[in-house]
Order: sequence, then C-alpha cells, then structure tokens
Amino acid sequence: DGDASVMRLLRRNVEKNPGRGGLRAESLLWGAENPLGKLGLQKPPDLLLAADVIYASAKESLTKQLLDTMLALSHEDTVLIISNVRRFPEGHPKGEGKFFAASDRLFHRATLPQSSLHPDFQRSGVGSCAVHLLRRKAATESATES
Repeated sequence: DGDASVMRLLRRNVEKNPGRGGLRAESLLWGAENPLGKLGLQKPPDLLLAADVIYASAKESLTKQLLDTMLALSHEDTVLIISNVRRFPEGHPKGEGKFFAASDRLFHRATLPQSSLHPDFQRSGVGSCAVHLLRRKAATESATES
C-alpha cells in the first residue's frame, strides 16, 4: 500500500541483509498499469514476497486487482510467498477464503504448518499468522479449472 514507515523499515532491512544482490523493497499498488515497468523490471522475478495483502477478500474488485498484479509479476517458476494475519474465523465472509478460492484457480498453493513458524507465532485461529507458498499454474491447468 506504500505506507511510508513500512517502506522505510523494509528498505533498511534490505540494506542490512543485501544477500547476493538484486534484492529490493518497492511499493506497488494493485492493478497498476505495467507493474513490471513500474518496478523497473524487464521480466518477472523468481521470488515475490507480500505481507498482509489478503484483506482483498472484502471486495471482489480488490481480489481481481491483486490477482492481476500477481499474474503480471510472475511466471511459472516464480515462487510467491504471501503472509497474512487471520483477522476473521475460517469461513467468515470477510476472511481470506474468497481470495484463496480465486487464487487457487491460477496458482498452486501450500500453507506452511504452524510448527515451521517462530514459536512466538505458532497459534491458530483469529490473530494467527499464515504463510502461503504459491506457484503459477501452467496456462493449460488454469484453463481446465475455469
């Protein structure tokens, strides 16, 4: 969402943990025209990280914008890691269920077990953290599930 304080923290983290290069923290609004260009990328990256973006279930248009952006920024080998805080009980109309029902038509998804998270975050239900690994389905897979 481009929150200035969050972006400062992310950029500071990248500076302290540069890895082998190519790591950047950038702000991007969902549904933006030409997201690759806005991020200064020539091709989709191999890894995308997104945190706390799944409140899109509240509105179908937000879900579509987020999914369109995820598709534009990925290829079949891109791994997307999405983490979110569960704000509603499972099955709640405003919960992340609608988003994942839509995303599961386009992406393979696995959810990390709670035991793989830091002990401070190992809990279930409302307020728990969920980490999802997604990989884009082949065009033929997506077409057969539509």
